[in-house]
Amino acid sequence: MRDDLIVFVLESLINVVKEEASLLGGVKDQVTSLQNHLQMINAFLQNSEQERDESDVVKEVFIDQLRDVTFEAEDVIYEYMVHVIMQKRRNVVKKSLHFHDLHDVADTITSIDNKIEQILRHKETYITRGALQADHDHDVKRYSLDRSKSKVERDDSVGFSHHANNLIDQLLDEKNQQRDVVSIIGMGGSGKSKLARKIYDIVGVDHGSFECCAWVYGCREFKYRDWLLGILNCLVSRSRKKETEDKSVDELKATLLDCLQGKRYFVVLDNMWKTGVWNIIKAAFPDDSNGSRILITCREKVVSMEDSRIPPYFLPFLDEVESWELLRNKVFQEEQCPSDLEIIGKQLAQSCKGLPLSIVVLADLLKHIEFSHWTWSNYIGNVNSYLTEDKTRCLDVMAKSYKHLPKHLKSCFLYLGSLPDGFENPARQIMELWSAEEFIQANDTREVINVAEEYLTDLVNRSLVQVSSRRTDGGVKTFRIHEMLRELAKFESVREKFLEVHSTARPINSSMGCKVRRLSIQGNTSQYFASDAYCNPSLSARSLLLFGERNVFETKQWQRVFKIFIYIRVLYLWEVHVNSIPKEIDNLISLRYIRIWSDGLLTIPSIPSSICNLGYLETIDISGDVKECMPKHIWRMKQLRHLRVSKHLRLPKPSRRTGRHENLSNLRILSGLVVDKKTKFLMAQHKFPNVKKLHLVYDIKMNMNEAEVAQVLESLNNLRQLKCLKLIGFAKFEPRPNLLPSTIEKITFISSYLDSEHLEILGALSNLRILKIRKTYGSNVPSLLIRCINGEFPNLEVFEMMGLRVETWELEKGAMPNLQRLVIKECYELRDLPNQVYSLTKLQVVEVSRMSGYFTRRLMGLNKNNVVFKLLIDSNP
Repeated sequence: MRDDLIVFVLESLINVVKEEASLLGGVKDQVTSLQNHLQMINAFLQNSEQERDESDVVKEVFIDQLRDVTFEAEDVIYEYMVHVIMQKRRNVVKKSLHFHDLHDVADTITSIDNKIEQILRHKETYITRGALQADHDHDVKRYSLDRSKSKVERDDSVGFSHHANNLIDQLLDEKNQQRDVVSIIGMGGSGKSKLARKIYDIVGVDHGSFECCAWVYGCREFKYRDWLLGILNCLVSRSRKKETEDKSVDELKATLLDCLQGKRYFVVLDNMWKTGVWNIIKAAFPDDSNGSRILITCREKVVSMEDSRIPPYFLPFLDEVESWELLRNKVFQEEQCPSDLEIIGKQLAQSCKGLPLSIVVLADLLKHIEFSHWTWSNYIGNVNSYLTEDKTRCLDVMAKSYKHLPKHLKSCFLYLGSLPDGFENPARQIMELWSAEEFIQANDTREVINVAEEYLTDLVNRSLVQVSSRRTDGGVKTFRIHEMLRELAKFESVREKFLEVHSTARPINSSMGCKVRRLSIQGNTSQYFASDAYCNPSLSARSLLLFGERNVFETKQWQRVFKIFIYIRVLYLWEVHVNSIPKEIDNLISLRYIRIWSDGLLTIPSIPSSICNLGYLETIDISGDVKECMPKHIWRMKQLRHLRVSKHLRLPKPSRRTGRHENLSNLRILSGLVVDKKTKFLMAQHKFPNVKKLHLVYDIKMNMNEAEVAQVLESLNNLRQLKCLKLIGFAKFEPRPNLLPSTIEKITFISSYLDSEHLEILGALSNLRILKIRKTYGSNVPSLLIRCINGEFPNLEVFEMMGLRVETWELEKGAMPNLQRLVIKECYELRDLPNQVYSLTKLQVVEVSRMSGYFTRRLMGLNKNNVVFKLLIDSNP
């Protein structure tokens, strides 16, 4: 419901008031009164959850008023905190704040307090219990609407024959005689119901393999009784239906169990939403070892692995050919498509990104306009705009998934609307943004990034996010969001004043809402900042995301940010060419995240020392070359968690006076650190003791000898939390027994020197799970001998070799016993795999690409029946 996000903002604001009490002392009494009112509103909203009805106009107004007054409270508290911090920074004692400043703030807070009381009085007057009946009526209407929308999904069967055949084979598998559950999972409008209907007609009706069949179409509001009654209504006579209507859930389960006992049955539960439903009703389905099946369609995983031997079937989108076939069939029916419309028709079909619902709705639009190239060309580049105008058929179908989310995931999902269409989203980046926005509900026992990863996985499981690529350890590396879901996120965000997206294609107007919390500017960012109408000084945005077109970000644009967006937590500059970062960056007192990225390498002379004044800053992420060392006071940045510079990150040597008293204790990721002779000292001084992920870049200009390089690596043993290490461009270093920390789980060598002695050291790391070796150092490096003896690499799961000069790989029995994935690329001198590889019982995948013809032929000639792992071969040398 719409008040979920207000609850989320209220909880965050209440926490801020508690945590920043020292900054709010000047208006303590007023803030305490406001805090009490905020807590009352929060409790009211959560307690009245069951009585909400988003179709009630009065409640809509009530929610809007609460949101606005909550934003006002947030604004005045943040403004006052910024004011206090600025005064302290100027070495002015807090008492020296002018009396009229305090008086104005106190009056504003009192005014907000009065507004809250007035809103609550109006609520008691206008929102009556009569809304409860309206709520019931609304549920009935919504259920009817859900059923009508299901017809959209089963209008056509284009592109589903292959999926239907795969699932039918699983349903009729005679080797599996136990009762089993098959789940079809996909986003709204992807055709789950259509596919299930096709399967039901073949298996349940035509095939005759089952004694009794039932189909129940559910909705988001369905309870346990509804599912059980729906199944029984398909199976019992009309006279017995009345007998079941008044039975309890337990009685219905017993009746269904008795009805199905001894029979081979096939039941389709279409459109199941709640994850706990199956756990409650599964006892009503007997297992008589006769091959009975239950088919469930859902937008998220609702059946656990323990309850199903058949893995869930994630329904993919239609490809370009299938999309055009579906659009053509829906528009022209039995007639031929005019030749002059075929090319543009394919472009329009492709714009729907394979979502059947979008294609069907687009077809309905095209059917009612002139069949000409000129009229159809008006839709090019604007398909989503036209589709979202039909909110009943498109956005409402998508919106059900959004409304089903818990409140902490709603903010995370809406935030995805800030990203441009077709954007390949790095998972870690979006998780760090969520953290900076304080969307993550972490605690002292759990890392924020781990909780964020669970949130992202949850969105994937709910079919709201599509995984583009995965990390070596199986986690999400990059992801995409379908354009229709992005449109939904943007639509809901405008309603909630959560986020607005503007572009040069759709310029904003000067009357834009001042209370919008986040701005995403896409296109020519220079044009945006050049217009006074587009830079409202009363904006209260908390985040500014600029997705440019390699526009130069000049000093005057920086000054606009410092003047207008003073309260932002996030400053995200993508494909915006930055030549420098002004010293006024510390005006952005609330800043928690700054990222400057460009496809072309940026060159920034230096990071201003003023950035060290940003006490809330968590992430500094710069794609480019920073010429000078980081500011000397960086060690004071206690909240800094992620520090990345893609090239030439140099940290200053701490002063003797500060010693160990100033360090980056919260730092978890340090990427791009240049190794020099003081690196060892930084490690010994525990300047970043809790780093988990470290990327080191060797500077060849330093002329360090083998012993000095080894000493740097040995000093990493001071990093007790280190899990992931990447070494780039390392020259030869001495092999020593304790060269690397035993805590390391993943290590990557890129263009670095390695020999058999170093590999022996790596083989002794008991926690090492992932080893990647990409290219060797220098052109004159001798061919590498890889020899792994019994007991080495005991827990290694992934081994990747790329671009190595290696002729021989020897693998003794007992080495790499837990290896699951082997990747070999561009190792042209390697003649064969060790025989022991074929005896590794846990090996699942061997991926080979760009190898010599001899090596490839050897693998392709293997007897596939004797190979237990999956072999993926790219035969192109």
